[in-house]
Amino acid sequence: MNNANANIVLAFWEAVNAKQYDGLDGFFTKDYVRHTLHGVISAADFVKILRDRGDAFPDLVSTILDTIENGEKVAYRWGSVGTHRAAYLGIPATNRNVRAQGITISRIKEGRIAEDWSSWETLNVLHSLNVFPL
Repeated sequence: MNNANANIVLAFWEAVNAKQYDGLDGFFTKDYVRHTLHGVISAADFVKILRDRGDAFPDLVSTILDTIENGEKVAYRWGSVGTHRAAYLGIPATNRNVRAQGITISRIKEGRIAEDWSSWETLNVLHSLNVFPL
């Protein structure tokens, strides 16, 4: 089975983990969009979110736990873990260890990520940052 599209997603997250933010544009099509719980964002917006997250959690590592590839789409379950060392989402550093998990579906076009649909456990992260108890 050819997992070429899943390999593109894996390579993207390897670059994110290595904090190679300046090279991330090469992974996206020019018309890339990311669908989130809060609306649609561009590649530039997504890279800014990744930079801000990397600044706030300098030891953050995201791991792809499972992938399923079907044609141009790759569904993957991921987990991230890191220590909250700087302000994030307006929340001052807590020095707490934070874990997040989610699922993303990526559409690959001509070897690049053209579209993402992503969902993750936001409430658990906010609880970990002591924003509010569950």
